[in-house]
Amino acid sequence: MAELTETDRLCRQSIQKYLDVKGIPYERQGYYLRLRDHDSLVVDTRVTKEKPYETFYWNSQAVGGNLYNFLRSYENMEAKEAFEELKKMAPELAKAEVHEVKTEPYEPAKWRGHARHDQAKSYLVGKRRLNPQLVEALFKQGLVRELNNGDLFFSWKDTKHQEVGGDVQGTTIDHEKFGKRGTRKMIAKGSVKNFGFHFSANDGSGTKKLYVFESPIDALSFYNLHPQLKGEKTFISLNGAGTKIKTIESFIKQYGIPDELHLAMDNDGAGFKGMLRAKTVLQPANADPHPELRKMKILFDQPADRFKDWNDALKARSFEMTSESIGDFIKHRQQSLGQDAYKQLVHEFVSGQYGNVSAPKASRRLPKPRKGVIRMEPELNEVAKKLQASRMKLTGVDLTKVSDYADDFQYRFDIDANASPDYHELLQRLDNQVGSLASITSDAKGCSLWVFDKKDRADVLKEIASAYDHARDPLLGRRVQMPNGRGGTIVKTGTESLVKFDDNQLQKFNRQALDQHLIPDFQVRYLRDKTNELRPASASDVMHMAVTVLDNQHNAQATRQKQLLMKQPMTTKQRLGMAMSVINQSRWARVNPDPRTTIPLNRNVKAREK
Repeated sequence: MAELTETDRLCRQSIQKYLDVKGIPYERQGYYLRLRDHDSLVVDTRVTKEKPYETFYWNSQAVGGNLYNFLRSYENMEAKEAFEELKKMAPELAKAEVHEVKTEPYEPAKWRGHARHDQAKSYLVGKRRLNPQLVEALFKQGLVRELNNGDLFFSWKDTKHQEVGGDVQGTTIDHEKFGKRGTRKMIAKGSVKNFGFHFSANDGSGTKKLYVFESPIDALSFYNLHPQLKGEKTFISLNGAGTKIKTIESFIKQYGIPDELHLAMDNDGAGFKGMLRAKTVLQPANADPHPELRKMKILFDQPADRFKDWNDALKARSFEMTSESIGDFIKHRQQSLGQDAYKQLVHEFVSGQYGNVSAPKASRRLPKPRKGVIRMEPELNEVAKKLQASRMKLTGVDLTKVSDYADDFQYRFDIDANASPDYHELLQRLDNQVGSLASITSDAKGCSLWVFDKKDRADVLKEIASAYDHARDPLLGRRVQMPNGRGGTIVKTGTESLVKFDDNQLQKFNRQALDQHLIPDFQVRYLRDKTNELRPASASDVMHMAVTVLDNQHNAQATRQKQLLMKQPMTTKQRLGMAMSVINQSRWARVNPDPRTTIPLNRNVKAREK
């Protein structure tokens, strides 16, 4: 081996020691360090014969390398500035501990699952909206399992059906620990290089097709949306985009050349550049190291332009997709992106920048972003004062000033439960109400509402105030149904209650008269839930669950049932009864009227019903 130059020695100094000296926070995961402010940036502190210095990889930016590369990418330093920094810090960095290890093979025993898969299945079906039957088949075939900590494990199998690696996907959200993504995401230690999660679905038509995705969830989402596609189909995850093209080459070498290669990466800058790179690497314009790949037809598959990836399309039940040649794909992207954005992406591609690098990067040389409490809004103080009546505390953080979250969120409202008797009811109502406005993370001590980008924080504050009012007075917000078929919502209670009907007319009722017309709340018990805890649901929740169950069945009978449920004339009681029957037969959840909130009928009402 050639002797290292002084430049090499400087560039290959310890990244971990640099982080410690500069006070850059990180989470330790064995030999790996994951930066807290950019959870997709991982440092590998191992020093091996094949990798004789510490390295980093920044997944979202598709960059990596040694300490010099780290200064250029993470600190935004110019080349000359980076070398000066390396020379200046060399005496201190020389004190770094060297983690010299032998390369260890993958050990499946370290990634064993357990018999129950409730949390993992709940994540795939409830959060990711995959078909329950598909999820059940994945577990049955050993392609997916739940680890002891509740995380998902996607198993990698070789040609001999031996497990050679896997992806770990977290199932619980923790923004403080895992940053903007909120969940754990990693490749199992020792997994073979240039490989990934894959599965096949064949119909015997003979045409061999290889579909390529950025993640296992995307591959499964695509198959969930388009199971009817013809051919002997294989679906593979790259665990990335433009920098992981060697995985496609390795897979083709092991499993043979397909008739059609379908590149189906994310509908963003990194996905666009990744698909272009796959085309140029596998079928280059000039030099041709793999002439046998010329006969392979390459197509570019994408969901509708409004969706970032296939799982977003699945959640919206969008079956729209395009499958285009390279020429049509480029024309499509020019139109959807606009000429300026398209030219910028092509420039980045030619420059070897394959990630979403057009997004702003962090710079430790800039002043730290202000993480101040919101002070300017009287509506926040008004809601905070209201919650104080039940001991709860409300604060707000302006996330537009925090580079970690500015791309996805505007504000975060933190509610400290402080042992309030009304907190649990408030949290459940918020969980049902603010899904389109904010994302909720919660525990027994309190909750945080992460307000999405371009959403009005005032609307979220109104929902908090409304949820608090309902928690204090359970009648508020309850639905009523009159004998003449008119439906409405209780908007005020007291000696006289006020109902706002669906035609916007208001009418007063005394409490006893109103009780007779309440639509009961429901208890929902999710069979996949470890705790089997009951949660209250509204009539609209029950209808939504029934429609979701029918949509996931993908058969003619379910379609007819949905048409009956949604369009057939019937009373509210009959419609709810039918919805409950659909859910209770699904083996997914159980729904019953909540005895704590159902109003006992008096004798006259019972007589009228008879």
